[in-house]
Amino acid sequence: MPPIKKSFRFTDFFEPFKIKTFRKFIISVTFIYLALDLIMALIVYYMSYYINKPGITNYMIGTLVAIQILMIPFYVMISKRKGKGFAFITGAAFWAFIMVAGIILKPGFPVIAFLFLYCLYRLRNGRSDGNGICNLP
Repeated sequence: MPPIKKSFRFTDFFEPFKIKTFRKFIISVTFIYLALDLIMALIVYYMSYYINKPGITNYMIGTLVAIQILMIPFYVMISKRKGKGFAFITGAAFWAFIMVAGIILKPGFPVIAFLFLYCLYRLRNGRSDGNGICNLP
């Protein structure tokens, strides 16, 4: 049976939005990308204007992504053994510690100190969905 040719109507574009699951998916993807774009902008601003080391911005972003990917299995293991709430509380406590540690970093510190702090920052959250990564020091 040959396919039926149908002309495109502008209203066909809105057809998927009638499905509740699709709407939830589009909203979550939009906010995930918004969070990721915001974190990239914050890293560029922080490294370029506050720290005055714009050349290491790519290393910071690479550090964030690499550590995040490595920590996903760790947080999956914690959430399976102790529960999702415990994994979240552990990450939140670690986040608070890292935010306090971030206060001591000043523009004159060596690059390795920033890389180390960013490694620790990503240890607290192994998710790749953009949640909680907008709070850079």
